[in-house]
Amino acid sequence: MAETFDFPFELGAGGDETPRTRQVSFGDGYQQSIEDGINTLQVSWGITISGDHARIIAARDFLRRHAGVRWFWWRPPLEPEPIKVKCKSWRPVHASTTSASLALTLERVYNPGA
Repeated sequence: MAETFDFPFELGAGGDETPRTRQVSFGDGYQQSIEDGINTLQVSWGITISGDHARIIAARDFLRRHAGVRWFWWRPPLEPEPIKVKCKSWRPVHASTTSASLALTLERVYNPGA
């Protein structure tokens, strides 16, 4: 069963949504565009988690366990339901002797597995 990434993150998280399309151009300047396949909306979110070392280590260990190849559930801001995502890289920052942060990018995946 897939896990859920439910670590609280800082306000100001930013998402990117890019429809995947194909386009053909004709000599007279006319262009036609179509969606490229199914599940054409590519979605990614950059988030930062801040807190004590224990929270950051727990989040980092979660990401290491998934190794950038296994998907997990995450609910983005402005969405009512969680989506399947992968995280291919993250960046821990040691802020002080008691606090740290973890910056990461979550990318939506379309996987038929439950």
